[in-house]
Amino acid sequence: MAHILFDPTFGPVAESVYSELNNDGNFNDLVLKHSIDKSAASNEGVLPPFGINTYDIKFEDVAFSLNKPGDISKPVLTKSGWHIIKLIQRLEPDSYDIFVKKMKQQINRDERFNAAKVKMINDIKKASGFKEDLNELKRFTSGLNEDFYSYKWAPEQNESDNKFLCSFGGDNKYLVADFADFCKKNTRTRLKYDKTKPLQETVEEIYNDFVNEKAMEFEEKSLPIKYPDFKSLMREYEEGILLFEVTKMNVWDKANQDTIGLKEFYHSNKEKYIYGRKKLPFLI
Repeated sequence: MAHILFDPTFGPVAESVYSELNNDGNFNDLVLKHSIDKSAASNEGVLPPFGINTYDIKFEDVAFSLNKPGDISKPVLTKSGWHIIKLIQRLEPDSYDIFVKKMKQQINRDERFNAAKVKMINDIKKASGFKEDLNELKRFTSGLNEDFYSYKWAPEQNESDNKFLCSFGGDNKYLVADFADFCKKNTRTRLKYDKTKPLQETVEEIYNDFVNEKAMEFEEKSLPIKYPDFKSLMREYEEGILLFEVTKMNVWDKANQDTIGLKEFYHSNKEKYIYGRKKLPFLI
């Protein structure tokens, strides 16, 4: 969409410009001459692509009523002023996959999502009886140097690797070695930090990521226990996959490979399938 925006008191001017457009007036020239929306005026009045609930409802109702590229609306008054709207291009809706990808990116950047995630992690910790030994985390940090910020860093083997670090639900225990391995695998995370940042702060942030990941893993494992219906659904899903694989291996794959056996089976059984006086048509 593109528009020419007039001051709210310039209704007669908007009507005059609209008449000029109907008499082959140049839309771009009139944008530069009259529009008070300077940000859009520098781009021939073009607005960023938008959907519903972006602008004033009066503006959107008129904009979405335009049918063909090049169609121009009569002046419409909103809280911003008088608009003459031109349809540039009607964009096709995103596919479902693209829509989901865009929405995930927006949701992940939303502060409400982060707040909900923090609350959920805290609830999981509380429900699971989460325990941790931050003294072992400090000992781990004390043995690090600036190499930790580089791709070549690798954890050193020592006795503290087998020390308890944290646990969920009592049985899901993680050692210092597990966290060290997590740090090694997440090279990109380590590289994003500036070497001027204190090692203790960096390790604490990565440790929080480690705990959050293990909390989510613990919760996923607990779903069948917490929700019997979910457990039944997963079992039905797994059995369906197994049945499909068995059928594929023992029926469809064999049938595709054994054409001689198929012909023999057909000739041995074709008399069983008769409709009236005529045999059912088979093509082999």
